[in-house]
Amino acid sequence: MQLQPIKLPPKAHILVIKMAGIGDLLLATPALRALRETYPQARIDLLLTPASAGILNGWEVLDHIVVLDKYLFDYPQQ
Repeated sequence: MQLQPIKLPPKAHILVIKMAGIGDLLLATPALRALRETYPQARIDLLLTPASAGILNGWEVLDHIVVLDKYLFDYPQQ
Protein backbone atom coordinates (compact mmCIF):
# COMPACT_ATOMS: atom_id res chain seq x y z
CA MET A 1 0.00 0.00 0.00
CA GLN A 2 1.43 3.34 -1.05
CA LEU A 3 0.64 6.43 1.01
CA GLN A 4 -0.99 9.33 -0.78
CA PRO A 5 -0.23 12.96 0.12
CA ILE A 6 -2.97 14.89 1.86
CA LYS A 7 -4.69 17.24 -0.55
CA LEU A 8 -4.21 20.83 0.62
CA PRO A 9 -5.45 24.08 -0.88
CA PRO A 10 -2.84 25.72 -3.15
CA LYS A 11 -2.04 28.45 -0.61
CA ALA A 12 -2.15 26.26 2.51
CA HIS A 13 -0.32 27.26 5.69
CA ILE A 14 1.53 24.55 7.61
CA LEU A 15 2.83 25.17 11.13
CA VAL A 16 5.40 22.68 12.39
CA ILE A 17 5.79 22.79 16.17
CA LYS A 18 9.22 21.64 17.36
CA MET A 19 9.73 22.66 20.99
CA ALA A 20 12.51 20.13 21.64
CA GLY A 21 16.27 20.55 21.66
CA ILE A 22 18.68 21.37 18.86
CA GLY A 23 19.47 17.71 18.13
CA ASP A 24 15.80 16.85 17.68
CA LEU A 25 15.39 19.87 15.41
CA LEU A 26 18.28 18.77 13.21
CA LEU A 27 16.86 15.25 13.01
CA ALA A 28 13.56 16.77 11.81
CA THR A 29 15.14 18.57 8.83
CA PRO A 30 14.55 15.69 6.37
CA ALA A 31 10.84 15.74 7.27
CA LEU A 32 10.72 19.51 6.77
CA ARG A 33 12.39 19.16 3.37
CA ALA A 34 9.90 16.41 2.43
CA LEU A 35 7.04 18.74 3.39
CA ARG A 36 8.44 21.42 1.07
CA GLU A 37 8.89 18.95 -1.79
CA THR A 38 5.37 17.57 -1.34
CA TYR A 39 3.69 20.98 -0.91
CA PRO A 40 5.87 23.48 -2.82
CA GLN A 41 3.23 26.23 -2.84
CA ALA A 42 2.34 26.00 0.86
CA ARG A 43 3.60 28.42 3.47
CA ILE A 44 5.65 26.41 5.97
CA ASP A 45 6.34 28.02 9.35
CA LEU A 46 8.31 26.53 12.22
CA LEU A 47 7.59 27.19 15.90
CA LEU A 48 10.58 26.55 18.16
CA THR A 49 12.37 27.58 21.34
CA PRO A 50 14.85 30.47 21.65
CA ALA A 51 17.73 27.98 22.07
CA SER A 52 17.08 26.59 18.58
CA ALA A 53 16.07 29.84 16.90
CA GLY A 54 19.21 30.58 14.90
CA ILE A 55 19.91 27.07 13.62
CA LEU A 56 17.67 27.17 10.53
CA ASN A 57 17.58 30.93 9.84
CA GLY A 58 17.62 31.57 6.12
CA TRP A 59 16.90 27.97 5.15
CA GLU A 60 14.93 28.04 1.89
CA VAL A 61 12.61 25.22 3.02
CA LEU A 62 10.95 27.46 5.64
CA ASP A 63 8.95 30.62 5.06
CA HIS A 64 9.00 31.88 8.63
CA ILE A 65 10.41 30.94 12.03
CA VAL A 66 8.36 31.74 15.13
CA VAL A 67 10.18 31.71 18.48
CA LEU A 68 8.32 30.99 21.71
CA ASP A 69 9.79 30.40 25.14
CA LYS A 70 8.03 27.21 26.24
CA TYR A 71 8.40 28.27 29.88
CA LEU A 72 6.83 31.69 29.34
CA PHE A 73 3.56 30.75 31.00
CA ASP A 74 5.04 28.66 33.82
CA TYR A 75 6.00 31.66 35.95
CA PRO A 76 3.78 34.65 35.17
CA GLN A 77 5.38 37.96 36.01
CA GLN A 78 4.19 39.52 39.24
